[in-house]
Amino acid sequence: MLKNIHSPIMKMFVLGTSLVLTPSIAISKSLDGVGELKFGMTPKTVQALPGCLSSSECLYELLGKNRYFALSYGAAAPSDQNTRGLMVDKNRLLRTINVDMGNYTSAWFLELFEVLQSQYPLTYSPTEQDDTLFQRGQRSELIIGFADGHVVLKVVRRAFGNLILRVVFQDVASLPHIQQSQALTPSSALPLP
Repeated sequence: MLKNIHSPIMKMFVLGTSLVLTPSIAISKSLDGVGELKFGMTPKTVQALPGCLSSSECLYELLGKNRYFALSYGAAAPSDQNTRGLMVDKNRLLRTINVDMGNYTSAWFLELFEVLQSQYPLTYSPTEQDDTLFQRGQRSELIIGFADGHVVLKVVRRAFGNLILRVVFQDVASLPHIQQSQALTPSSALPLP
């Protein structure tokens, strides 16, 4: 089990290694969704997609493995209007795509970080205080943000103590609530290469 998560995180900023991966579903610079999943879709549209078991869960190949995608819906934004200017199902539009990336290892974490950093600007990195609280078990998540919070890499401590990795893609409409609830600070908290 990992004793100090901060060391691998600091190494990630210092090493700056470059990895080439070819995912089946492209993680692109576009922030309109992931693959066929687009923000603003209704549950009915999502459920009709290949790979989606229901409106709240899908299974797609990403970075060489089948990954579980948990989907969350929220209220409509002003841009969510149909062609006649009417609001679509305002309480049920896709807003968050939460991808389970599997168990934490230092190597997998660094690889995933490099893939995300190559496609999105780093805008938030954990502080030493964040790391200390995480190590003491006072926080269950350690968060790294990209593209002003649209893409988040999380190290999550589960109830049994094991660590997992998640990547969360968030629509613009869900960001103000998330940023306020987590009180994110800029990435200047850690030295960058």
